Amino acid sequence: MKEIELEILNLLESHPKCLTIITNHFMKVMIDSFDNEEVPEEFKKSMMELGISKERLAMIISGAPRCLFTPFDEQEIYIEVYRTTGKKFTYRIEDYETPNFSSEKRIDCELEAIKSAFEILEDKS
Repeated sequence: MKEIELEILNLLESHPKCLTIITNHFMKVMIDSFDNEEVPEEFKKSMMELGISKERLAMIISGAPRCLFTPFDEQEIYIEVYRTTGKKFTYRIEDYETPNFSSEKRIDCELEAIKSAFEILEDKS
């Protein structure tokens, strides 16, 4: 497992509320993708029971952290990644204070943003 995947895995394990919301989101997306296919209900049910592992989630998220923007949006945590005049990427989360962070790589900024969003979501009642 790559270092970033381990970091995401630790984030998932230390934020149980986030883990539940994110797992449910990914399972719903997977099941919804079967709607256009002739997939037996039994198979859908077995997939829901099987679930998705934290390790698989960590792998997916590490490669495309923006895939979490939708589940965060659904929790009213709105992440905005933008480019500064200094041609670096930074982020903000609407209605929340976020650390001062910038990076030349967008993906690094997205990863930092989801870390902040994890903390916000876990603290939300």
